[in-house]
Amino acid sequence: MMTVIRFYVVAPLVLLGLLMGTACSSPTTSTESVAVESGTPSVPLSDGVPLDQPETLGDDSSTAAPRPAPAASTSSHLISASGIGTAQLGMTLAEFRETLTADQELTPVANVMVDFDAIAVTQAGEIQYYILHLSGAPFTDADVIQGLKTENPAYQTQEGIGVGSAITQAEDIYGDATLAYNLDNEGREYVRFANFPANNILFGTGSYGAQTAGIYADPSGSYNETQAFRGDAVLQSILLVCLSADCSN
Repeated sequence: MMTVIRFYVVAPLVLLGLLMGTACSSPTTSTESVAVESGTPSVPLSDGVPLDQPETLGDDSSTAAPRPAPAASTSSHLISASGIGTAQLGMTLAEFRETLTADQELTPVANVMVDFDAIAVTQAGEIQYYILHLSGAPFTDADVIQGLKTENPAYQTQEGIGVGSAITQAEDIYGDATLAYNLDNEGREYVRFANFPANNILFGTGSYGAQTAGIYADPSGSYNETQAFRGDAVLQSILLVCLSADCSN
């Protein structure tokens, strides 16, 4: 059973391992349930209120029909190695609050992923992205942003790749794709691209176990990878993890 600690004191590489399950070893976690990829937020957070008892979300479908790739990103919707939109890795929550517009709210969400709760950034009732932190630990204004996740196709890389982009389209820009999943980490499948410049951005397929975007000729053991994938496979989530000392507190 994993010991719950404050998000900012976990080593960044361990966070990457918890999220991806392939970059490094991670503490033992339960594999009895499948990760929840998205959900409806509960009551919005007011300034200075920690995430104490967020609403627990039910399972949601991890499969989705392919969607057309979005147009190139504007600066307010940019995904880069440093952040998503105005949320930058290494910021405190208080600093991030200063960037919010009048129609944006912060809302606690439980179990956005296995082992992780989140603060959802919503705008006009639509989730823009999540600030991730370890389950059960309050996230206060003094805490530092170490992990971000989006399932919103409006947020894209400088080259216009985001949720809903075909893996084949991303390959044309970033080079050959390799897909992998680890059953010891809830079977979360991710894609990496040979020439993608940032090593702290994870592209998720939203697929688990047998329902994968990749085509695995002979799956064996807990870790499997392939360069073959379904022609209709798309990116369904994008995660960022801070790998610098700026995310320590």
